[in-house]
Amino acid sequence: MGVVKRDKLASLSFSASSCPSPPFSSSSLIGVLWVTLLIQFLLLLPPCQAQPPTLCNPIDRASLLSFFSNISSTSSPPLNWSSAECCRWEGIGCDAISGRVTHLELPFRGLVGTLSTSLANLTRLSHLNLSHNRLYGAIPHAFFFSSLPTLQILNLSYNRLSGELPTTNNNSTAALATRPLPIQIVDLSSNTFHGELLPEDGGGADGDIDIGDKKKLWFFIYFK
Repeated sequence: MGVVKRDKLASLSFSASSCPSPPFSSSSLIGVLWVTLLIQFLLLLPPCQAQPPTLCNPIDRASLLSFFSNISSTSSPPLNWSSAECCRWEGIGCDAISGRVTHLELPFRGLVGTLSTSLANLTRLSHLNLSHNRLYGAIPHAFFFSSLPTLQILNLSYNRLSGELPTTNNNSTAALATRPLPIQIVDLSSNTFHGELLPEDGGGADGDIDIGDKKKLWFFIYFK
C-alpha cells in the first residue's frame, strides 16, 4: 500500500510540473493594467482646443469701430462689438489668410444713424448689406466705387437714406476705365435719392442711370 501511495504522489507531482506556464508573467499583467488605466484616464480628459491666432486687421477694426460710433442698435440683443477679434463680431466676415474684412452684413438689426466714411478704409470689402434698418442721411461718395475696389454687392435698401447719389470724379472714372468693375449688384430701393449713379463712361456699366426724384425705386445694376 505504501508503494502505491508513493507512485500516486509521483504521478501527481509529474502532472503538476507538466502544466503549461501562463502566457503573461505577473509583471506583464501589471504593465497591461497600467496602460489600460492610462488610456481610460486620457479618454476622460476634455479635448484640447488650440486657440486660432488673432486675424483682425487693426486698420479694419478701427474703421468698423468708427462706423459703430455713428450708429445705435434698437433690436435685441444689442450689437456687441467689444472684443479684440473683429473677425468674430456679428455680421463681420474676414479673409482667413490676411485677416482683412470682406463682409459687413447687418440687415434687420435696427441700426439707427448715418454711414461713416471710415467704411471706405475696408478696401477688401466685397459684400456690404445694411438693408432694412433706419439709416439716414447721404451716402458717402467713397462707396462709389474706386475706394472700394473689391465691392461686389451693395445693399442699402429699405432705409431712410436721401440726397444726391454719389458720382465718380474724373480721376476715379479714369481709374475705373482701366479695369473691369467687380460690382455686380447695387440695391438702393426704398430710399429717397436723386441724380445719376454713374457717368456714361463709368468703366463697364450699362450706362448712366437717371432715377429722377422718385420716392421709391427698385433697380439692380449688372456689370460684366
